[in-house]
Amino acid sequence: MLWVDEKYRGLGYGRDLVVESERLAKKNGCVASQTYTFSWQGGDFYQAVGYKLLATYDGYVARITELILSKRLDTRSERPSQETDPTRFTVSEDHNEESQRAVRRGLGKNFDDHVAGLLKEHPQIALQLVIKNNDEQVIGGLCGYSILGTMTLDDLWVDKRYRGLGYGRNLMICAERIARERKCIALQTACFSFQNLGFLKNQGFDTFGVSDVYPNGVKEYYLIKKLERNLVD
Repeated sequence: MLWVDEKYRGLGYGRDLVVESERLAKKNGCVASQTYTFSWQGGDFYQAVGYKLLATYDGYVARITELILSKRLDTRSERPSQETDPTRFTVSEDHNEESQRAVRRGLGKNFDDHVAGLLKEHPQIALQLVIKNNDEQVIGGLCGYSILGTMTLDDLWVDKRYRGLGYGRNLMICAERIARERKCIALQTACFSFQNLGFLKNQGFDTFGVSDVYPNGVKEYYLIKKLERNLVD
């Protein structure tokens, strides 16, 4: 999350926050920074501070898109995290819960200002699926959420003892059925190069972008499956 109060936008505070976060990231061994932003939010801002547009997801209602951007930090030169003007507000680390709630409220207002009406019809709803064996042990599951007409699949797992038996496919079929019931027009997910790219493509997902900023040649693939019919099966 990145948020600046409207009264203080255009004064460089967003840049201050990003630069300081990059400094801390590099200090802790990160080689890149990556973020997501909706089409009404900070796409131009991130590119202005050096982020590269990796991919654009177009599976939301009302032609809303989501931009995925990244910036390599291993070649980033050190520079002051904030302006030297002593009258400027400063960036500080703050783990106080009330401070974090203020950021979330600010970002929430941004959503309300732009998509409040759409959120009434397409609210954020969790997706939590599991498969249990005859002993009631969880042997697989899928987690995610739907919002603004897209179903995001975050976590898909099947115990290795039960792989190759169709349980992963069963989870995906169930997720797609629920997506249709929620009037979603697409599903999206991501996976690393050492995970289940072939499986996802077999389930009808197409790659719409790739990130190659991870160490050791690891890549992250972004995938979409558009639903041809917005009907309940």
